[in-house]
Amino acid sequence: MSLHTPSESVSSEEEQNGTLEESAESPDSSSGRHEQAADVSEGDESPAGGWDLLPDVCLQHVLVWLGDRDRARASLVCRRWHRATRSPALWRSRHFRLTGRCSPGRCSEHDLAAGYARSLGAFLEELEVLVALPYRCRVTMARRLQLALRALFQGLCGSGARLRSLSVRNLQLQRDAWSRSTRNAVVHNLAHFLGHMATHLLHLSLGGCRMTLAHGLKVLKALARTQQHLNSSGGKSGGILSLDLEGFFAPSEPVHTHPPFSQLLGHFHRLEWLSLSYSCVSDELLEALGSSQQVKGRGGGSLKCLRLKCHNEEPHSQVVWEQAWASLVQRCPKLCVEFDVEGITNVDRLQRILLPRVPLVSFTMSECNFSEQDVNPKPIFRDILPHFWCQLQVLSVEIDNCYQSVDEELLELVMMCSQLDSLMLNAYLELSFVEQLLEYCQHTSCPIRSLDVKVCCI
Repeated sequence: MSLHTPSESVSSEEEQNGTLEESAESPDSSSGRHEQAADVSEGDESPAGGWDLLPDVCLQHVLVWLGDRDRARASLVCRRWHRATRSPALWRSRHFRLTGRCSPGRCSEHDLAAGYARSLGAFLEELEVLVALPYRCRVTMARRLQLALRALFQGLCGSGARLRSLSVRNLQLQRDAWSRSTRNAVVHNLAHFLGHMATHLLHLSLGGCRMTLAHGLKVLKALARTQQHLNSSGGKSGGILSLDLEGFFAPSEPVHTHPPFSQLLGHFHRLEWLSLSYSCVSDELLEALGSSQQVKGRGGGSLKCLRLKCHNEEPHSQVVWEQAWASLVQRCPKLCVEFDVEGITNVDRLQRILLPRVPLVSFTMSECNFSEQDVNPKPIFRDILPHFWCQLQVLSVEIDNCYQSVDEELLELVMMCSQLDSLMLNAYLELSFVEQLLEYCQHTSCPIRSLDVKVCCI
């Protein structure tokens, strides 16, 4: 299949100040410029200045760093550059940032997405779609965004794309800007796309979609059917390896009370990395994850990393039995668990979450306000985290403890953890704590390689 000239429908990717800038200039958009380049393109001469001596592989490496507009201009220089800009290696990865805005004088997001998928989708392997709806978003913006997603998905299906990595993040379907019909259309388009295009997927991220339980299960069912077909075919190379579902469901959804979610995840037999909100965790889920790794004939598909985000605004009071964790660890001996706790100050709930049998290697605690005198953070560092002294590798603590000193508890915990590699602290601490910590790192065989301490003196 030949690669068409990048047209006005193809999005451009120009990194300026860390943002994605899409331009819509094509070789055919200016007839005058096309005529000027015609004389050069018709000949076999290469541009002067030594560029004619540059090997093709080096020329393609230079073109990798150019945006679509500059590549379109470069394709007009000569025949050799024209062929170089059509190398599939230049179009294997793409990032789209969709806002739903419509700017006068520029191609719409719908045309950009559809044109790129239609012209270059056959070479695409890694696709990242970041949805950035404005804070004050109108219904028309959400509708335009839905149409852009539909055009992108339909174009990729029509071009025969073989995606290996797909990321659709931050849809936030719980917002009022999404009408019921538009929200249903987005879910239908996504489920249809995953049902037809997930055969070659290895990495999938759907974080921040914030779907209802019914919509989320619909998308996962379409994805699980593909995984089930790959499992029944006996192939060892197909199936998703990493799956990011953090924030996939709306914050108010108690997913752990619905067994169908656990059953659907049980179809991902090759899963090695999984990210979830803690509201999804249950005994049934841990059992399903462990059972999916014991399928006969599956080599090297054991779960290695489970990342859990526990937010104060999401359900997190469910009881998960320690035996369920022990059974999962027994079936997945290489499993490592990463916990990210945000805004939770209830020590009793944290104690029910961080059970001793959890293979915890990373613990992050952020936006936790212990400024009230009746809330004491000391038990977290004195009674809970010491259970993981032999396996904890990353510790990140950002708390407001202006009424409660935790210097002694934190220092004892750090000295106790024999595998601690990274330490980040942002809390009210005495300067003497920092002095003792640095002295410990200097005069002992301290395993810490990354140290970041921000001190607020009490």
